[in-house]
Formats: sequence, structure tokens, C-alpha cells
Amino acid sequence: MTMTANELRASLQELLRLLQFSDIALTFRPVVIQRVSSGRRRVTWSPSLRRSPQLFHGSFATPDEYRAWIEAESYSALLYDGSFLQLSYDFHGTSMVAHRLVFYPCPYEIDLGLLKEEPTLDVIDLYEGGGSTIRLASPLRFEYDSAGQAEGHPASHLTINGEHCRWAVTSPLSPGHFIRFVFRHFYPSLWRNVEFIREWPQIPGPKTISDSEESMLHVSCGRH
Repeated sequence: MTMTANELRASLQELLRLLQFSDIALTFRPVVIQRVSSGRRRVTWSPSLRRSPQLFHGSFATPDEYRAWIEAESYSALLYDGSFLQLSYDFHGTSMVAHRLVFYPCPYEIDLGLLKEEPTLDVIDLYEGGGSTIRLASPLRFEYDSAGQAEGHPASHLTINGEHCRWAVTSPLSPGHFIRFVFRHFYPSLWRNVEFIREWPQIPGPKTISDSEESMLHVSCGRH
């Protein structure tokens, strides 16, 4: 991806603003650039005072995990149906070296009107305690780590349905790849009717999939 950290921060901020302006997102966290180590910066959602150090160590794809992320305000955008998006990119110098892109469906079939009228955590409390139907919908997590490639751990991969599922992806994803994928497959009405989602630019990344990974079923980002 050829964008700088500052350019990416501005682009993500505009994307999230448009999602809220279009009533697709209930709210979003400001996009910030954090220094995470010497020479390494992270373009990510603004941290909250509610942040918990246990967020990355909970059970995968459970209502408790979903609630923990919401409670800590650890998301880029909270969507109109209670699902949330996370978009985070790491840079070392001018090179993008890692990303975390998550679509986390809301586990409850929530009255959409309530989410607009009441605090989100109050609505979740109501559905947690009311014997509500739980949706068996897995989060999707696209991760990339330029230094993390190993046997069974592709540099760019999709985790779905289980923590140890790492489905190889041909390259890192730009925000456009991720946003188009999520809305095309999970929000078809919005995909048909919201032009900026369909046209958000997809910036090709370098091919990172190994020959052995490519010989098996994998996710392709298109031409390189």
C-alpha cells in the first residue's frame, strides 16, 4: 500500500465520517497515529479510558467478547445494527508492515430503533438478560504481519469461526478491499444504494502468499 501513515489516517477519518453521515454508523472513534515502538507507528481508533488489557485474550466469537470490545470502545465504527468495524495499520518508517481489519457482527437480533434511542451498553444489557435469540455469526478478522509468516501462519490471513483458522490471503488489504467485502456480502442493500462504499479505492498490496499456501484454497485480492 503506497499511502503514508498521515494520508491513511485522513482517508480513514473521512470514510468513518461518511458512514456516520449516511446513518450506517451510529458512532465512530477518531483516527489517531500512535507510536508503538521505535520507528513503528499505528494508525488506529482513538483509545478510550475504558480500555481493558484483557481484550485480546478472551474467548473468540462469544457474546462476552463482543461486549468487552463495545464496553472498551475499542472499535473504529459502531454500525446501525450493533455490529462493529476495526481498522488498524502499522507502519515502520514509510512501509506498512501490519494490519488488523475486523467485522464483528452483533450477536443479538436487536431492535434497531432502540440503538438510536438508548445507550448501546444499556441495549446490550437488555438483550443479554432477556433470553433473546443469539445469532451464530462469526467475526471476520483479516490480519497481516510482514514478519509473522510461518508454517500454518500466513503473513496475510483471514480468521473466521475459530481462533486457529488462518486462511491464507494473497496480500495485505487496503481499507477499500475490506469495506467493499463487508458491505457487498453482509449488507447487500447498502452495497447497491451507497455509492461511496462501492467506489472506495482498492490499493493493491504486495503479493505475500507463499507457493505452498497458494497451492491450497485461499483468498485472492485480485491481480498484483
